[in-house]
Amino acid sequence: MFRHVQAQPDLYRLLLNTDPAMGLLDQILETGVAGLLETFEARPDARVPTEIAAHHFIRSFLNLIEWWLRQGQPHSPERMGEIYRELILRPTEPAALRPRRTPGHAPGRI
Repeated sequence: MFRHVQAQPDLYRLLLNTDPAMGLLDQILETGVAGLLETFEARPDARVPTEIAAHHFIRSFLNLIEWWLRQGQPHSPERMGEIYRELILRPTEPAALRPRRTPGHAPGRI
């Protein structure tokens, strides 16, 4: 994902900085949450409700992308992927989500 952002920074700046009244960012968030919930499901031992975890996950991911762009992409896409895993993916999975076990879904891929 960070490679795509790096290749299309103006598109992502536009998407992330639209007027809130237009509702575009809300649509991006809802689409991201829906996609996340197709890839992950609630853990049986979840400490955090799935819907809350999914919104946190996507909003944090969008904030990370926005920070990266505003800072002039100071880290490589690969390093940003590592940061994403450490800050967002690793803490969220044990608290609320696990990869779906259904055919056609790649575990841990977002």
